[in-house]
Amino acid sequence: VDRLAVADLPSPDDAACVQVHLLALDSGTVLQVPTVLRAEVEPGAPGVIARLEAGTLVDGPHDPAFVRAWLAAARHDGPPPGDPGPHHALGGEQSNTSVLVPDADPPAILKVFRSLIVGPNPDVAVPIALSRAGWSGVPRPLAWLAGRWPGVGGTAVGHLGVLSELVRGARDGFELACDLAGEGRSFGDLAEDLGRTTAQMHRALREALPAAT
Repeated sequence: VDRLAVADLPSPDDAACVQVHLLALDSGTVLQVPTVLRAEVEPGAPGVIARLEAGTLVDGPHDPAFVRAWLAAARHDGPPPGDPGPHHALGGEQSNTSVLVPDADPPAILKVFRSLIVGPNPDVAVPIALSRAGWSGVPRPLAWLAGRWPGVGGTAVGHLGVLSELVRGARDGFELACDLAGEGRSFGDLAEDLGRTTAQMHRALREALPAAT
């Protein structure tokens, strides 16, 4: 593993040092590891990576200082939000880490990309294009953050994460279909709605991202 870059995010918390580490694997994959270094961390606190002489190293999405520093450094689509309030990092994802920020205005979810790509990330670029084209079927991106690192032939640029409006009550479609099947209930009406929404999305994509000729 090679360290490509380390970026300091100005921390609103004097007791916390917030950094973003970009690492290259032998396979060529670039990983993002956000960290927060604190002198003291409560016993049982989530996301602890290591105990060091300088303090305790915490995985960034689990620490409020990282969320606030990320918001301060990000590019915003509109006025930047105020104090995001409490947050909760979700588990189970492999290539991303999602952080719920339910008390922000508006309520939001922050997706931190663990595996980075060069150029615009579709999870950022496509929702931005659809939202700006006036299609409301996608959560509106509120802010996004890009980073730079040494790449083949020069400096590579890519998205590090995106903050989007939180869709309350949302459920995974496949899990919902399985639950309904287990209860002997039909997924037909919801499948029809899904197909209709997908068709609308494709029309919106054609207008928002026209193919080059």
